[in-house]
Amino acid sequence: MRAYCWIGLSVGTALLFALIMTSACSSAQPFHGDPCYPEPTVASVKDIYSGKLNDKLVKIAGRYQGWAGCAAQQNNTIMVTRSDWVLSDASGCIYVTGGIPRSVKPLPNHPEGQKVCIIAVAREINGKHVLVFRQECAYKPFPR
Repeated sequence: MRAYCWIGLSVGTALLFALIMTSACSSAQPFHGDPCYPEPTVASVKDIYSGKLNDKLVKIAGRYQGWAGCAAQQNNTIMVTRSDWVLSDASGCIYVTGGIPRSVKPLPNHPEGQKVCIIAVAREINGKHVLVFRQECAYKPFPR
């Protein structure tokens, strides 16, 4: 009986360990340097509009434009929720959904034009592009 319990415990422990190891990479939030996620691709708004980065993790630096809209690119980007905000860089602007960088305090400061860097997932919805926010990164203008 003791041997059976010991074997059962070992098998149970092994199954629990296997479950933990296989689910370890299923976290909803990617973190920079986490082996469960690939390094994000440095991108511009223009790169995202090309469609080559759809469903990929991207790192993009630009300026927070708040809820001002993205009239210049209205045929390329789409607002998913009312809380989406606009990120712009030298190549254009795009809506970001799913969160906002902690360094940005929207009200009452009105930080439009503040430099931001985000890691996000590039998505295409009905032929229009949007970024799904994952986390903030340190702002550094990326060489092009």
